[in-house]
Amino acid sequence: MKTKNLAKSGPARRFNLTYSIITRESATYGDHAYHGYVTKNGGTPRVGGGGYIPKNPARFTLREGVEMIRFHADHIEADSCPCSVVRWITGYPPSSDYQRSGESVTLSLHLPRELSPASARRVSLVLKQELDVYGIRA
Repeated sequence: MKTKNLAKSGPARRFNLTYSIITRESATYGDHAYHGYVTKNGGTPRVGGGGYIPKNPARFTLREGVEMIRFHADHIEADSCPCSVVRWITGYPPSSDYQRSGESVTLSLHLPRELSPASARRVSLVLKQELDVYGIRA
């Protein structure tokens, strides 16, 4: 009788997603109108410019984060350019969204701090391949 390998591979890595909403009024001041953490159901509660960080923000798997960014964004950029390891990526909607509604929402996926440099590099390459992120060196 074969037994399954019960060795634990560790907990699944979880990623934070943040959002920033820019309105016509806030754009005149060079700032965002609202920002905060994306909730687990995908909502974006409007948290004013106080830099509020909830005690336990929703955390997403890499697959969930990639799908949310892919669905939302027209183009995606790394936190710096060029880089081989990202700290976060930001997805920008089509400019027509802002022109039509006067509001633009960006989503950012943040890598967990506890990732080793090698794991962060692998995640960066996955993001480059899956989302065609601008700024990541292959």
